[in-house]
Amino acid sequence: MFKNTSIALIVFIGCLFLVPCLTQGQFKGLDPLLDQQADAEKEPVRLIVKFKPAKSGAPGLGGLLKDRLSADKMRFKRGDIKKSGGSKLDTFFNQHKKISETRPVFTGLVKKMKTSGKTEGLLHQDVFNKVKQQRPTLKNKGSPTDKTPRLSDFYVMKLDAKISKDKTDPAVTDLINELKNDPDVESVTIDEVITLDEVDPAVPLPNDPSLPELWGIDRVNAPEAWAQGITGAGVVVAVVDSGVDYNHPDLSENIWQNPGEIPDNGIDDDANGYIDDVNGYNFTTYNDEGPDNNPMDQHYHGTHVAGNIAAVGDNGIGVVGVAHGSEIMPVRALSSIGKGRSSDIAAAITYAATMGADVINLSLGRVSSYEGSLVEREAIAFARSLDAVVVAAAGNDHSDTYNYYPANIAGVVTVAAIQSGDNPRISQILGSTLMWQPPVLMSYQPSQVVPMR
Repeated sequence: MFKNTSIALIVFIGCLFLVPCLTQGQFKGLDPLLDQQADAEKEPVRLIVKFKPAKSGAPGLGGLLKDRLSADKMRFKRGDIKKSGGSKLDTFFNQHKKISETRPVFTGLVKKMKTSGKTEGLLHQDVFNKVKQQRPTLKNKGSPTDKTPRLSDFYVMKLDAKISKDKTDPAVTDLINELKNDPDVESVTIDEVITLDEVDPAVPLPNDPSLPELWGIDRVNAPEAWAQGITGAGVVVAVVDSGVDYNHPDLSENIWQNPGEIPDNGIDDDANGYIDDVNGYNFTTYNDEGPDNNPMDQHYHGTHVAGNIAAVGDNGIGVVGVAHGSEIMPVRALSSIGKGRSSDIAAAITYAATMGADVINLSLGRVSSYEGSLVEREAIAFARSLDAVVVAAAGNDHSDTYNYYPANIAGVVTVAAIQSGDNPRISQILGSTLMWQPPVLMSYQPSQVVPMR
């Protein structure tokens, strides 16, 4: 009972409060980040292609790519293509010469398929059975194998360096149209840039580590929940963000540890496709800042969010998180300037769900479309098949969520910010899909009801 109630309490935390839980002295300065951001806008355009499945015993291009990938690098470059006499895969890349390199979006899954010899469906079943042992709500549910999306057919395509970095350039749009007309391609979208939902600069970060200043804690009646023993104990919250400072003195005790991994031995002990992911993983590919097994925060935002959720209580220092008995799983998907790719977010979501996160927090987003959010939609569908609760921010400067993703994805609990006077943020004027019900401002989509366990 307490775990169920704790999850309901945690759901509104990462996106809700404007007052951070951790002191400014723990964060990097912001001015250098602004300078770096201008340079990062020049990031190359990348595409996400989903290949069609195998048909009548003939493998699809996703399967052919998997077989050709090296298990240690998981990348296929133009130099690996056979110029003549090759397979259908070589023909595909010879036809689309603007593609210079590709890799799976969900590298851990594809690596496991290669090393285990199992199909994606069987691996999903293995994950379901594992998570079911710690999640009672799954015990009466059948196999998700026939319902989970085909994640292994998603690939990120890097384009030739000579192509413009403007996604509206004819060279880019022509390639997209070529791929959409390819009989082996199911879908093609831009690998969109996603940004974090910034801390309001008008609200100072507190220097005094006293609980009375954290008005949000009182506003959601957290002390009353604590009095009943509801502190989030037993709940794992994945913070998909810019990383988390897992050494922070007010967080370190509540950082999740992978029970199946032995630190620093260079071996994938739990066979999940990731080596030495002891405290989570870094999926960032923006600015080539990953991926690797170190989810340390190189910005500050993820640590801020983690502090709101689970800053350690009763330790005589700092402040306290609203669910100070919960554990934080750091999953880095944003760069040091707070930007990332939709493919990285999707990979981070599936990792968190696979590793047993009860709640997956996404304090990030961008204006997009239903089509543009495909890879995240399928990742969230996978997480929901494991009964993980996915929470997303409504965005700091958006009056509605109808075109803001991942907030507008079915199955997501979307939360907007409030100010200390119980008013929505000035920049968040209510629209048709945001409703105000104190003490929270939530997304309202009648056809997308998310059952809370």
